[in-house]
Amino acid sequence: MIRTGHQLENALTLKSRLISLYEYLMNEQDGVTASKVKQLGEKLEKREFTIAFCGHFSAGKSTMINTVIGEKLLPSSPIPTSANLVRVKSGEEYAKVFFKKDQPRLYLAPYDYELVKNFCKDGDQIEEIEISHNNSSLPENAVIMDTPGIDSADDAHRIATESAIHLADLVFYVMDYNHVQAELNFLFTRELTQSGKDIYLVINQIDKHQEEELSFRDFKQSVKESFASWG
Repeated sequence: MIRTGHQLENALTLKSRLISLYEYLMNEQDGVTASKVKQLGEKLEKREFTIAFCGHFSAGKSTMINTVIGEKLLPSSPIPTSANLVRVKSGEEYAKVFFKKDQPRLYLAPYDYELVKNFCKDGDQIEEIEISHNNSSLPENAVIMDTPGIDSADDAHRIATESAIHLADLVFYVMDYNHVQAELNFLFTRELTQSGKDIYLVINQIDKHQEEELSFRDFKQSVKESFASWG
């Protein structure tokens, strides 16, 4: 990629504005928002493009991510799996685990991959996991973000998802075929749209469809009309 002078100037201007905003928020004692601004600054510095997978528990987000990456890095099963934020990127092989109460731990390759997969299921003690994989099919500087299911009974899981959305350049919202027209889907996708995010709706597990009960054509039309009615 060729970086032009104009692009560099825009990046420097944006970085300066983020620093000013961060300082203002810290002076106003708004540490939560200031932390988000700091994360955006780090993202800008690394030139990262982040693709977030959001949606229901057990809708197939982790399985889709494993397919995109070309490696089974994330746990996937019919039961709820990822219970915290998991960031996957291409690069030097390592896993970094961020605990809610303890210092982060860095696992260099070759590490216990099953241990890290189990960490992905622990939403009580672990806040975030970063996995860097040197055999990934991801482009350089691209980051895939797996988020907890927003329909969890644990409010902390939805908060974790919402608190990371500001980092997403692109969002894939994944829904189980049987729960497409749940009100939560309408509310969350509208929220994403209003925040200016590029969003793609993905209906997974369509093998559950019964053509004799409803034609697939009618099902698709019903979905389109329902989401359109919510804007």
